[in-house]
Amino acid sequence: MLQLTVADTARLLLAASTIGVVDVFWFHLHRFRLYRQEACAREEAVHLASYATFVALGGALLAIGPDGSGQATVLALFGVQLVLTAADVLLEPRSRAPLGGLPAVEYLFHILVTFGVGGAAATFWWTTRSSGTVPGLDGAARVQVVASIAFTTALLLVEGVLYLRAVLGRARLVPPNLNPSAELG
Repeated sequence: MLQLTVADTARLLLAASTIGVVDVFWFHLHRFRLYRQEACAREEAVHLASYATFVALGGALLAIGPDGSGQATVLALFGVQLVLTAADVLLEPRSRAPLGGLPAVEYLFHILVTFGVGGAAATFWWTTRSSGTVPGLDGAARVQVVASIAFTTALLLVEGVLYLRAVLGRARLVPPNLNPSAELG
């Protein structure tokens, strides 16, 4: 029988968040400055919700009790993450069209992050089903989840602040009665 543990979940989350950091800092923030692109506003909102969910997921993993309490919360957060990933995939073609579309390497990063988070969800689910309970994280696995939380919190803060500044800047620069797109939306 396949032997998986919550430590496997932690390793996959760390891999996904590490790839995600490269994706966000290089493509989202540096190359495309998605936070500035009005066409990317919905995509950006989904990104920020996804980062917050990922941080909550890591926190929930760290909080699993010795009796396995909290497993349902972790599984629910994996479900929310899946929904946000689907929303991101559906929004990206229209959002990125004005920027020339999604580059192949960024697409690959998205696939790898999705597989990492999906693999983490699968290993966690498998562990809960095969052992009936999931012991709390300790040692290296705990450090890996804390690192994942730290990486993703950095993304949330940096991209969130830049996005908020851009949104507030657009709101101040164009009065609502002079914004032609307001009538279309």
